[in-house]
Amino acid sequence: SFFIGFALVALTVRLAGGGLIDRFGVLPSSVVAFCAYSAVPPMLGFLGPDHLFAIGAMMGLGHGIAYPALTALGIERADASSRGMVVSIIHGAFNGGHAFFAYTLGLIAASWSYSAAFWTAGAVTLSGALLLSLSRRAKSFNADTPRLRSDTFHASS
Repeated sequence: SFFIGFALVALTVRLAGGGLIDRFGVLPSSVVAFCAYSAVPPMLGFLGPDHLFAIGAMMGLGHGIAYPALTALGIERADASSRGMVVSIIHGAFNGGHAFFAYTLGLIAASWSYSAAFWTAGAVTLSGALLLSLSRRAKSFNADTPRLRSDTFHASS
């Protein structure tokens, strides 16, 4: 039932809620999505298997917002010649992160407890939300600083 809740909500958010990301902005939407993502793993420990549909739905909400918002954020901040590479990095990091942490959190669960794995997953994801929210400050702080183009740097002969 977790994956049914996840799929239904993620699909609904992507089909019907795409305009919300544009309305609120890609950075705030990404931060909110990561916060929703970070709440899901600890909820598994509290609520248990009787609430898998609701927990999956919350995960679907986070994913349905995070994936397109984070991709749009990368595209928005990259120059035109780097956008394809940036999208590849974002998608690779998303999928690689899931694969890496599935293994790592399994080791944590085996060594300590499922609760420790759930809280670790939540903390790591919440740190992603914090980093994203700090990037807003860095962007506004550096708004007056001209961007260097990649062709500014020349190899010395």
